[in-house]
Amino acid sequence: MNFKLSYKFYLLIKSIIWIWYAFFFLTVVNGNNDKEVKYGVFLCAVLIQMTLITFINHWYKNKRPRLLDWFRLTTFFVIIFNFLVLIKDLRHQNNFFGFIIKSEFILPTLFVILIGLLGLKVSEAVYPYLKPRSLKSLHSIKIYEIKNILFFYFFALALASIQIFLMLTGEVGFGTFQENTTSDYSFLFQIVFILSNLVLSLFAIFKYLYPNKKKAYNLVFITYFLIQIVYGFLSGMKESIITPFIILLIPYLFSGRKISKMYLILVFFSFIILYPINNNYREILIDFPNIKKQEALGIALAKTAEFSLSENANNGSESYSNRLSLFPYLVYSVEKESEWSYYKNLNRYIYICRFLG
Repeated sequence: MNFKLSYKFYLLIKSIIWIWYAFFFLTVVNGNNDKEVKYGVFLCAVLIQMTLITFINHWYKNKRPRLLDWFRLTTFFVIIFNFLVLIKDLRHQNNFFGFIIKSEFILPTLFVILIGLLGLKVSEAVYPYLKPRSLKSLHSIKIYEIKNILFFYFFALALASIQIFLMLTGEVGFGTFQENTTSDYSFLFQIVFILSNLVLSLFAIFKYLYPNKKKAYNLVFITYFLIQIVYGFLSGMKESIITPFIILLIPYLFSGRKISKMYLILVFFSFIILYPINNNYREILIDFPNIKKQEALGIALAKTAEFSLSENANNGSESYSNRLSLFPYLVYSVEKESEWSYYKNLNRYIYICRFLG
């Protein structure tokens, strides 16, 4: 996919954004809103410049958005834009997932976002002075490879088998009994999960950045990746399905490859349908806690197939919209920050020193 942004389209997008913001700001100022809300919308101009406009500027200047620019874009949509959308409900003190947003905490919450974005800006300003060698120059200097490839194959497949075994025996995943996740062996489960992502990262790096074109490598790589997807579905956790794709995507894009529009559209609709499947799967595990996970997944797929594509897409988009509305949660965190006493003010390091001492 070509990410280049023409100059005319670049100016058009920025003009539309600021015109929309100006009309929205005037509507809020002239409406029956608290002064904290009005000040918050005024501050949002700075936040929009540091997130959405910076994303577009870097897109035009660098021919494609950088990795941190996607973080900025996400911050805008799930927090800043979410706040602007919720303003009409704030006047009625609607209940947001069991929590009422108080006006006096709106500005402090937006300042938290501002401080985070300023920290990101400072790190980007300092980074060029560290004079890092580019990824391209590293490639030209030395090509890395896995020395004992057969051991790596064996280790990867053994690790994937352990994952599936733990999942099918009910030791991990959604609906797992608490005694399993808090047992003496829980740290072993965490080691398996961490190593699984590490191994997939190595597969992706040596597939796209230091290309390994051997058929055996590609076969084991595809097998391991598919096992991670199956494991993700059986776990009942959406992040376990999405994470393997993200791990592959980063080295893929860093290698200079492009993603076709067809694949982007396919992935977009796949992620939307993922929510109905995942919700049905969880409901089955809750209603029938002793059912085998593979059977529950089959029933969930069949149940999801009973609805039309538009119904599943609508349910999925609504679920994603609710889950990505993060402004109320951030306000809650700011409000409750004064009550937070565990491991605060770097106290955790004192406990670590005592433990190691």
